[in-house]
Amino acid sequence: MLSLNPVLASLPLGLRIIAIPVSYWLIALVPLAIQVFRRDWDFGFTRDKLGLQILTGILLGIVLSLLLTLIPHLAGFGGFVDNGSRYQYGWQFAYEFGYCILGVGCVEEGVFRGFIYGRFQRIGRKESIAVIGSSILFGVFHLLSGGPLQMVVTALIGALFCLFRLKLKHCSLLSLMLAHGMGLHIFSGLKEGPVLTDKKHSPLTPAVLYDFLKAWHLHIPSPKWRQAQYDPAAQTQP
Repeated sequence: MLSLNPVLASLPLGLRIIAIPVSYWLIALVPLAIQVFRRDWDFGFTRDKLGLQILTGILLGIVLSLLLTLIPHLAGFGGFVDNGSRYQYGWQFAYEFGYCILGVGCVEEGVFRGFIYGRFQRIGRKESIAVIGSSILFGVFHLLSGGPLQMVVTALIGALFCLFRLKLKHCSLLSLMLAHGMGLHIFSGLKEGPVLTDKKHSPLTPAVLYDFLKAWHLHIPSPKWRQAQYDPAAQTQP
């Protein structure tokens, strides 16, 4: 939480909170400079039915988070989608939630589904070329922070986001920014508890739901059946 690399991690907390989103916005510096130099003020946004754009983005974010993070956690595959965050305080979740939308979501969608997509669209004069070209570059961008598998997966997600914008009514670049930030963050910082990775349990047992609530750091009392299940001392008590 609150660190992207050793340099940022070495900063005091106050500076780190500011430096993390600022450093991510540097990715958009070149595209923004090109737009300004060309005096091209079309960044891909529209004011038409702004409320429905926002609502569409929020709904997409919730659906994506359920499909891509919550369900894998409940099915025992949380390690594949766990973002490594371990929130101890509510403000940490709120900060990273805002960062994922205003930093990651805005920058990546603005660069790849906005600037790069628009360039491919103008050059190729076809939506399919823009979808393929921007999605491939989106995957290559994530190769720097992952491996070949992550590159392929993110390229497919990029293509899916392009299709959302093309096919869903009221889905705009703003909608994708919200969906991107929310979709991969809401449930991705869950703790991997014993039950969540234990294949003997069905996905929706009370034990799983209890661990899920504890993963959000909700201060709920530990029921006796939960203590006895994983606490040897509790098992010996009458």
